Amino acid sequence: MAVWEPVTRTAAPLATVKAMPSGPDWSEIERHIQEWQPSTLVVGIPYNAEGGTQSMTVDAQRFARQLEGRFHLPVDTVDERYSSQEAHHELRELRRKGVRSKRLKKEDVDQQAARIILERWYDLRGKGETEF
Repeated sequence: MAVWEPVTRTAAPLATVKAMPSGPDWSEIERHIQEWQPSTLVVGIPYNAEGGTQSMTVDAQRFARQLEGRFHLPVDTVDERYSSQEAHHELRELRRKGVRSKRLKKEDVDQQAARIILERWYDLRGKGETEF
């Protein structure tokens, strides 16, 4: 997860919500929604390199519909292709420059990827309210 910061007009990594065998951790998602009170939720959709769908694409689209149904908030989607690679590269560069010293964990990459996805969405949609 990431949250939009309207003052700086940037996104910031927020948290990693792990999927359970039974599906999303709805209680943790609800906790973040109550805390941040976004007006819109944004879900990254993983397309394949050519822009086609794959099984994860369908899962992410279903997750977006479930979010909208559960929380009665608008849900926008954005292409998330290469966001994890971009996040990993950014984090590696920070570590190389001495800004970041710890070993990269999957959660770090996931949170940075969420930030990148949210910034892509903002760039494409031009919205500036509290979003995640």
